[in-house]
Amino acid sequence: MRIGKMKLTRCWRTVAGAAAALSAVTCVNAADTAAATEQAALQRLRETAASRAWVWREAAADERAVFHGVVSYDAAGGGAGTMMYGPGPAGFLVALLTHAAINSSARSAEAKRIEEGADKVLLPLKDQLDPLRLRDFQQTALPRWEQGGELRLLPRDGSADNAWVVETQPVFLMTQDRRALVVEAMVRFFDGAAAKTPAIERAVRVVSPPVKGDVDAYWRNSAQNHLAHTGSALLAEALRVAVLDTQTSGELSPRTVRYVEGGADKIERAAPLGERCERIALRTLRGGVMSVPARTRPSATTDAPVESAAAPTCGAPWPDVNAPVFAAAPAPAGETLTAGSTIEATAAPAGGEAVKATQ
Repeated sequence: MRIGKMKLTRCWRTVAGAAAALSAVTCVNAADTAAATEQAALQRLRETAASRAWVWREAAADERAVFHGVVSYDAAGGGAGTMMYGPGPAGFLVALLTHAAINSSARSAEAKRIEEGADKVLLPLKDQLDPLRLRDFQQTALPRWEQGGELRLLPRDGSADNAWVVETQPVFLMTQDRRALVVEAMVRFFDGAAAKTPAIERAVRVVSPPVKGDVDAYWRNSAQNHLAHTGSALLAEALRVAVLDTQTSGELSPRTVRYVEGGADKIERAAPLGERCERIALRTLRGGVMSVPARTRPSATTDAPVESAAAPTCGAPWPDVNAPVFAAAPAPAGETLTAGSTIEATAAPAGGEAVKATQ
């Protein structure tokens, strides 16, 4: 029902005035229809994922990878202000619409100002960012495909009638302390290349491990090309967890998960989809999918360090993981998450999923 809820929210935003009650019925019906359609598509995908080909719709050769700074709207205004009503119902309606338009315009202007300020974090890296192309990220991410069979790029004018077609629209975000790179992507699954509308879609957010030490030197290291490698790893992980979510059925129990985004501690109320390779995949209460770095901590039973779960079988290694760059404190392998508790995401056995769906 997740896509139904999201579509219902979008539908409600179009409802206003005296037509609200009538339109609400239409919204609910549309949401139910969308949810049923998606469930049927999910069933087809689960039944045919291993037998059908998979292709990834190729970006244009000159399409740049889009980068922005992570935005915080916490300090934004948005007070309602004072509204003077005119005489009678007509005057009230005019005043209401005018007030809404003014507030919307003010909020849009403030949001634009905040976003432009957030983008200033990228200025020291401009010469590294300008050459980056999305197709290069895709080509580097291809070998990290884990679904089974080969994933190949589908040219923009190509055809793949009986394949599952994946389309991604990523935006890369740099945290304000420049200690992490984030990708926010809409991942869409089409049932055949001729399909005009996606059968399934997922909003995905993936956070890279935090960088330690001199962050500017790390990102500006042209020889190691950390920006390109991390961007590619983020895109590959976004694809992996989107597929993982589509193949996870049954009810999941949400928990409070603590993780790090750059140098900041974050909390998300979400249902764990799986845990491996020092990362945890989550299904959020908003219906999106996340993959965040596992917060590591000493073993609860001994002072001796436990070997990290990172291993070549993890498939999507992050750049320079052995350098003093990423956090790598020892962690207990395969710690079980307790329902209803506040947890710290911890490393699981290499190549395995420590958290499974509850059927």
